[in-house]
This record gives sequence, structure tokens and C-alpha cells, in this order.
Amino acid sequence: MRNLKILFTIIVSAVILFACNQDKKSTDKTEVIKIGAILPLTGNIAYFGEYETRALKVAEKLFNNPDSTFQYELIYEDSKNDPKTAILAMNKLIQIDKVDFILTQMSGVSMSLAPIAKSNKIPLISLAMHPDFPQSSEYSYRVYESISQEGKVLGDYLIDSNVDNISVVSIEDVWGEAAYESFKDNFEKRGGKIVSYDRISYSQSDYKTTIMKILGKNPKGIYLAAYGPLVNQFAKQLREIDADIALYGNIGMSWTNILASGHEWLNNSIMVMPNFMATNNSQIDFVKKYNELFEDDPNFESSYTFDCFLLINKATRLSNRDEISLQDALSKIKKFDGVNGKIYIDEYGDSQTDTIAIRQFVNRELVTLLKYGI
Repeated sequence: MRNLKILFTIIVSAVILFACNQDKKSTDKTEVIKIGAILPLTGNIAYFGEYETRALKVAEKLFNNPDSTFQYELIYEDSKNDPKTAILAMNKLIQIDKVDFILTQMSGVSMSLAPIAKSNKIPLISLAMHPDFPQSSEYSYRVYESISQEGKVLGDYLIDSNVDNISVVSIEDVWGEAAYESFKDNFEKRGGKIVSYDRISYSQSDYKTTIMKILGKNPKGIYLAAYGPLVNQFAKQLREIDADIALYGNIGMSWTNILASGHEWLNNSIMVMPNFMATNNSQIDFVKKYNELFEDDPNFESSYTFDCFLLINKATRLSNRDEISLQDALSKIKKFDGVNGKIYIDEYGDSQTDTIAIRQFVNRELVTLLKYGI
């Protein structure tokens, strides 16, 4: 009888040990990585947030499966493209949700969040274009074109096209100012002349006085560095006064919804923008899954957001929490293959894609004029 009790105890202990080991393996296999996404979900540029959210939903579908080493949990917060609102959201994500990464957008928001990321040692991955963002903290990473990269390319294109004097109009925020400064630097070095510079904002509704002043300077063209509905508001009023003057833009002009709603005013405009064109990348898993979920092609904003996720995934897989932190793993990544091509990351956490394009909007279609490699 005593031997039977001993045997029973051994069997029960073995079962408990096996169950514990299985639970541990299961826990190890399904470690949850939390990503806080602070995006403009409402307001004038809510469409940015929609494109970014769609990309992250695709990422969850592609990377969260039963056999994955890690499971990703996305926690969304609305920045409203307002730095103060974004700061409150970030503090909540860090203190309450205990996120591992923060993903965000917009230069003003991103620059405001960088010091918080640094003080809390949380990697901040952004689609901000402000040239100073990556240098703001060793915890700040950009996966997007820099506005300075766009400014250089557009300046080169204009000079090479014999457009050696131009007026610049920018949106009145840190992004718009950076767009102007970066363009001005290269354009003037190449011998170009900026005959006027004006800033406009959403608090205005009538830009005709500004337009008349610009036209009085007789520029060969106007470079409009703005984003959102303001692009079409300005372009419409410009065309009501002058139907022929050349209009140039950057990434802010090249959004699908901006071009669709402003096609009459933006026809023949030339813009610098990311090289990505979904129809040329139809075999990429991201594009196919995006098509499947949303019955639409992704644009470059969605694609860069997905590339942000690819960077996070690569860092997560390189990291061993006991030996290599997520931050250390991120800092070791110098190149990876993204939807937008090869993405190179320098010592400051800044990235460059291998190609940027000059395109013209003609009869509701974007036509590629030139591609520039880095």
C-alpha cells in the first residue's frame, strides 16, 4: 500500500511538472509586444491616421499567427495632430499600458514626444519628416523620407529644368518651415533665386491677396509646401487668377485623396514624392493583404507605416530581454528590406530610402518623370 502511495505521488508530481513546463513554453512562445500608436485619427488630416491604421491592421494579420514567437498588440491613441494631446497620450501609454514601442506621425507631434521617449527609455519610431527629429534623442527613429531629402531633389530638378527663380509658399508649422529651409539651402547653392516666401494657415480662407503679391514678383513657378485640404484651397484660388503658372509640390500634394478632390486645380502640377507605387509591387505580401482587407491599393503612407512595423519586428527578433534590450537591438540595425525598397539607417536613427521620384499629375494620373537614387 505504501509503495502505491509513493508511486501515485511520483505520477502526480510528474504531471504537475509537465503542465508547468508546458505553460512556461506557451508563455515563452506567445510573448506580447505592445506598440502604442499615436496617430491623427480626427481633424483635418485624419486620413493620415486612417492610412496608418490600415497598415498596422495588415501587419497584425501577417505577423500575429499561432506559430509566431511574438504576438503584437496595438494600442491606438488620437493625437489630433496636436503636441499637447499627443503628450497626454504618450504618458498614458507608458505609465498605464506599459508599451514597448511608440509609433507616431507628424513633425510637431514627434518633436514634442522625443524628450519623453528619452527620459522613459522607450523607442519612438516616427514618420516625421522634420530633419532634426532623429537627432533629438538616441531613442528617436525615422522611417520615412526627410523633408531635407525631398528639398534637395526638388531643387536639383528645378535647376536642371531651367527653373532658376521661384516663389515658395509653406504651411505655417515646423514642417512647413523645415520644408522651406531645406529647399532654399540646396536651390540657392545651385544658383537658384527665391523671389518671395509666404506662410499660410488653416485660420485663413482667402489666399488671393498672397497670390497676387506672389504673381507680382514674376516667378517662373510656385513651390507649395503644404498638406491636407489647404493644398486644394490654395491651388483653386491660384487657378482662378492664373491658369498657367507652374505649380510644384512635395509629398503633401501627392496624397491620393488630395489629387482626387483637387484634380482640376492640380492638373499638370509636378511634385517630389516617395517612389512607392502599389501597382508596381502587386506581388508583395503587404500589398496583397491590403487589397484583400480594404479592396484598395495602399499608398506610400501605408507602406511606410508597414516599414515602421518591419523595423520593430526586426528589433524584437534580435532582442533578448536579458542580454540585448529592444533599444540596443534597434541601434544595431543599419539596413533592412522594406515595402519601399532598401531602407538605410544611420548612427542617428535616421533613414533614407534608395529612390525618390519626381512625378507630374496629368489627367488624374501620376506620371513618373525622374527617379533619384541616394
